[in-house]
Amino acid sequence: MVGCPFSHRDWIIDAWFEATERALVAAGVESWSYAFVGDNADPTWTKIEQHRERTGVDVRLAREPNARDIDVRDWRQARYGYMVTIRNMLLDQVRDIGPDVFFSIDSDILVADSSIADLLEDLAGGADAAGSCTFLSKPKGPKPSHKTPSCARSRPNSALNTRPYFENAVYRVDVLMAFKAMSPAAYACDYRFHHHGEDIGWSQNCAERGLELVYDTRSVSKHVMSPDALHVVDLRCGY
Repeated sequence: MVGCPFSHRDWIIDAWFEATERALVAAGVESWSYAFVGDNADPTWTKIEQHRERTGVDVRLAREPNARDIDVRDWRQARYGYMVTIRNMLLDQVRDIGPDVFFSIDSDILVADSSIADLLEDLAGGADAAGSCTFLSKPKGPKPSHKTPSCARSRPNSALNTRPYFENAVYRVDVLMAFKAMSPAAYACDYRFHHHGEDIGWSQNCAERGLELVYDTRSVSKHVMSPDALHVVDLRCGY
């Protein structure tokens, strides 16, 4: 199963489906379904329904309670708290189905072709959840920064102490963000509030249950942070 919350991502959702399904097929996945949370007045909702009608793939759509009118990255404490609610609404849908794996892929990420195969290998190797590499910063300049991978290691009193990036590697981390594969044990963990974001709260819940989180940089996916970047090559992933 694959899914995410969405808000005004109609400019990328078709490409999101295309990239995701290409990676699923490359991984040998024969069937899949989707779960989303968003506003039924959002043009993205209409595009998702059109995808369901066109492909026949099972899609579950839940309406979020307080949708916004625009797509804006205003990460404040109140927004982090609200995202806990939305993410847990999504997990409720996932738990209702009970898939072998849930791929949580943010709606502005175009996944690399080999990324899902890599994550399935990580889970088969014993990880409870595995994150695939993408970056949380824009690809500025001829040598864009690798300092913001979608993972973290923590120390007491600091949830985001380091963001380690090792090329072409799989390694243990404390926090996974943006693009991750969850086993049933991992998607049984709720999101909870943290002042740096709900993904950290979820990761902490995983840690309290003794789950193992790994980060995989063998594939690097494109994080498209604005519509004007959709067709701009990110040199960190090559597309």
